[in-house]
Amino acid sequence: MLSINDGQLGQIFFESNIYEFEYDKYLKILDAALADFELSASDVLGVSQTMDLVAVLSTGVVRADQRGVFNKRVEVGKLVSYASVGNLIREQRQPHGRESWLKLMGPDSQKLAEIGWYAGGNVEIADAARERDRIYEIILKAAQAPQATSASGATASGAPSISGFSSKKDFLVAWSESLVGASGVAVTPALVDEHARMAAGAIGHLVFLRLGAPQGITDLRQFFPDGHVPDGHLLDSFDEFYAAAVGRLGGPGVVDPQVDEVLGRAWNDWTSGIREHYG
Repeated sequence: MLSINDGQLGQIFFESNIYEFEYDKYLKILDAALADFELSASDVLGVSQTMDLVAVLSTGVVRADQRGVFNKRVEVGKLVSYASVGNLIREQRQPHGRESWLKLMGPDSQKLAEIGWYAGGNVEIADAARERDRIYEIILKAAQAPQATSASGATASGAPSISGFSSKKDFLVAWSESLVGASGVAVTPALVDEHARMAAGAIGHLVFLRLGAPQGITDLRQFFPDGHVPDGHLLDSFDEFYAAAVGRLGGPGVVDPQVDEVLGRAWNDWTSGIREHYG
């Protein structure tokens, strides 16, 4: 069972909106969530109470709650990995802006999760919005945290690094071959191509557009002077997209670590998905 004295948990709970008399309840819920994903107290970055527990972890965001009156049980939701998040959206909703919402969106603008904080009782609208913004900042920082790489340039998963390839499209194919191989299923051209395309899309939205946001870049077409992008899927002309993005974003030294980070975070989820669907 977790303790409020485990590492930084005391400070993490103190900074949250959870009342001290409910610490034991939410520590139990958090303990179950960590066990489900084989994580430890050191992987907890932030917690918050909404209608349930929101836990920001080193690998993603999860919600969990305690159900039942007599036979209490903890139900843990799906972990939303940082690699799957393309955008974080904050909203104030009616009536009278009393609901503060945070939406986690995928690269294709699909909604991955939606979390709401509500004003009422002793909780003012500003209090709910402040807690929402605090969790937003923790998630944003965690999603941008660098991933360790080996001296040889390979990522922590053992997959190749983009900096080791002159052709970045070839890198995506090699990375996808490693991914499929690591899943334990047969490496087929169709599976490699499918996941190379997924990787290209993730890089486009989670690296190119995220790094370009401070420059007002919200569409991949903006990386090209005339707004005209090459025909076909992003993977097919990935070398051109990479060169255009690197030219606007500060060079390979800025872009490449973010590419390895995004794909590194996707590794476990995608290998599990391949085993589940093709094993």
